[in-house]
Amino acid sequence: DGGDDGGGGDWDGDACTMGDHSIHVTATGSVLYNSSSGIAGFQFNVDGATVISASGGEAGAQGFMISASPTTVLGFSLSGATFSGCGTMVELELDGEATGLSGIIISDGFGIALPFE
Repeated sequence: DGGDDGGGGDWDGDACTMGDHSIHVTATGSVLYNSSSGIAGFQFNVDGATVISASGGEAGAQGFMISASPTTVLGFSLSGATFSGCGTMVELELDGEATGLSGIIISDGFGIALPFE
């Protein structure tokens, strides 16, 4: 559901301590990631809240085109840029409190799906 850190224990809230290929949304709309693979595009649904807008984070810093509907967020690079490591993927402005992510699709620079949870 995007809310699990993959570690099965008490998570400290730091993106860099999540498991590899993990994504997590905070109640306030920060989408955190940890990935050893380059991320070239992403799409996911936000559960429990309505998305008003999406911008910033590492996706914004890399010049990704980021768009949002009330339920879905989509981001990709027109220049072929990717990002990896850990941190904030994108910041969401929400109406309500996010409870998780679903329908997660994250791809590498070749368009191949990465095994994110």
